[in-house]
Amino acid sequence: MKSTILTIPLQIARLYEDVLTLTSIHPPRNYLNLDSLSAIAGYIAHELNKLSCEVHYQKFLADGREYKNVIATFGDVSRERVVIGAHYDVCGNQPGADDNASAVAGLLELARIVDELQPKLNYDL
Repeated sequence: MKSTILTIPLQIARLYEDVLTLTSIHPPRNYLNLDSLSAIAGYIAHELNKLSCEVHYQKFLADGREYKNVIATFGDVSRERVVIGAHYDVCGNQPGADDNASAVAGLLELARIVDELQPKLNYDL
């Protein structure tokens, strides 16, 4: 069986910039700081809107406050889906590189790679 080597166009500098942006916001992006959460959701949506995916917010209420998920969809939405996610809020008053800025940066980079490579998918991503 012949193996195939695929070169993935990962850009470390973009990952770093995304983590820096996510961790530099003040006050921290916890559930009490809705303006910080909204700013970061806007940043995520802005980055995703540069790509060939559909982007929308899924708003929800918790304890009388409105929060939102940022959803990006690649592919035909009528097919089976694979969901890849990360939360963009933090626990407490911390910058949150490990909670969860690094995962959000990874998801943004994955979206950029999918957009660049345009793989043939048998499912919605």
